[in-house]
Amino acid sequence: MVELIKHGVYLLNGKEIRDEYTGMTPDEARENTITYGILRAHDVDGAKGKKMRIRFDAMMSHDITYVGIIQTARASGLEEFPLPYAMTNCHNSLCAVGGTINEDDHVFGLSAAKKYGGIYVPANQAVIHQYAREMMVKCGNMILGSDSHTRYGSLGNMGVGEGGGELVKQLLRNTWDINAPEVVLVWLEGKPKKGVGPHDVAISLVKATFESGVVKNKVLEFAGPGVKELPIDFRNGIDIMTTETTCLSSIWVTDEEVKHHYDIHERPQDFKELKPGDVAYYDMMIRIDLSSQEAMIALPFHPSNAVTIHELQADPVGILTRIEEDAKKRFGDKVDVHLVDKVVDGKVFIDPDKCNRCGRCLHKCPFHVNEDYIAGYSIVIGGRWGKKVAMGKRIPKIFTTEEEVLATLEKTILFFAEQGQKGERLSDTIHRIGFEKVTEELLSDDILSRKDAIVGDALK
Repeated sequence: MVELIKHGVYLLNGKEIRDEYTGMTPDEARENTITYGILRAHDVDGAKGKKMRIRFDAMMSHDITYVGIIQTARASGLEEFPLPYAMTNCHNSLCAVGGTINEDDHVFGLSAAKKYGGIYVPANQAVIHQYAREMMVKCGNMILGSDSHTRYGSLGNMGVGEGGGELVKQLLRNTWDINAPEVVLVWLEGKPKKGVGPHDVAISLVKATFESGVVKNKVLEFAGPGVKELPIDFRNGIDIMTTETTCLSSIWVTDEEVKHHYDIHERPQDFKELKPGDVAYYDMMIRIDLSSQEAMIALPFHPSNAVTIHELQADPVGILTRIEEDAKKRFGDKVDVHLVDKVVDGKVFIDPDKCNRCGRCLHKCPFHVNEDYIAGYSIVIGGRWGKKVAMGKRIPKIFTTEEEVLATLEKTILFFAEQGQKGERLSDTIHRIGFEKVTEELLSDDILSRKDAIVGDALK
């Protein structure tokens, strides 16, 4: 699946890989990589030296980090944002705690955008990487983010995740100072098998590189015939995980698939073809055969601790025992890990009560364990954000048509109009009456017979 070639290689015309080439030195040919083309264009010194002083085209932060960054910059003399700076949201704060913990931060972000000229993204619109991919990145540009997974190389934009101090420096018109990095060619071949996804490839890459640190502080440059076999979301899924390899950043060749991404987001002007020069030198090479990639599973306590699904299937007790022993070494008695008890009759048992019925496994399982299923929609009711967070519950039925879904939504609105009390939100009404009684009402058509009366009362 993943082969490490730890010596330098030349790439000729983007197609031919050679160990040696007499027409150009490694230092000369390294300048012809996509990586160095972008880095040199952003190096304020303008010299091809061993040190680089980088100024970025744009910056991104989420609501966990931007308050401290802006306050530090303001205390250091900030008067305005000198580059486009988007203040967005972290998926952790929105999903884990309903967005409530950062309400004050959102107010601060909006005020900072008005004062200094930044871009404020409301909590209900987007999270950081989604917003960056759809609105901020451009081919050939560089973006700095206060999130470790700031990686948009698959879209032709070199993303770097750093601590808040580096973003403060950019706001104060200083530079990101680095040693000129080595560049690793990630050569993709073949086409993924059905059921293999981007994180299977990413986990294999992390497994092959993390522990040894062979790509630490180096830039991964993706090329090869396998790139064209991957849709853009697949590429994004691999790219975002390159952080776990400890690499500095990543960049990919761009093609019609990338152009389509910019077209559908109505930004065709931001696309540019990126490819290595006729002779490019790479300090190392990683060959990935996509056609031989298997479905993977990442185990505690790092994504590099990974095995194939077939390996786990063959020896579940041995593998899970190893994880338990590792937990003991790491945490002692502070963490009590029980994984082996998930093995029943030699197979890993998945508690059906913990399945959220997302359906993603149905078409991807290489073992075809779910051949009998119903395709449809789930409806969750009663969830809410705000100061009083409530988790929604799934109505115990699979709705097989859009008409059923719309009818159920109509009944929910009618129910709330009829049964809701003054000042209540839907979650309050469901809690007061009881989820079982509410769902019983929604799964019958009795309330539709009272529609005219309910609507009439609501309009009074």
